[in-house]
Amino acid sequence: MEATGTAPINSPLTKRSYRRPIAFISFAEAHRALELLEDYHSRLSTPQDRALRSAIERVIRIFKSRLFQALLDIQEFYELTLLDESKTVQQKTAETLLIASKWEQDNAIKANEVSTTGKADACTYGFLRRK
Repeated sequence: MEATGTAPINSPLTKRSYRRPIAFISFAEAHRALELLEDYHSRLSTPQDRALRSAIERVIRIFKSRLFQALLDIQEFYELTLLDESKTVQQKTAETLLIASKWEQDNAIKANEVSTTGKADACTYGFLRRK
């Protein structure tokens, strides 16, 4: 998804206004996506749907776990790096680039794990594409 514009955000550290891409998914959008998945799951009621219900339950459980872990990682990064007044801007920049690289690597590994199963073609975040 490409950014279609930018929206201002205020930095709590410098009180300057920065811009972020609008394409970032908000917490509300992620929550809504989860609600849609849970709603679809709740409508599966026939015995033939049992395997699909089970698979969707697994997806929901994994999604919630990864989302929670991502929120913890962001909070830890924010508190230990960005709010640390003893660190210089250069140190914060270096640590920010390191964490970004780590998260990109972690994401690439997860995508590779999904794509090597041979069951489907996988996008970066593990969502399946039609062949």
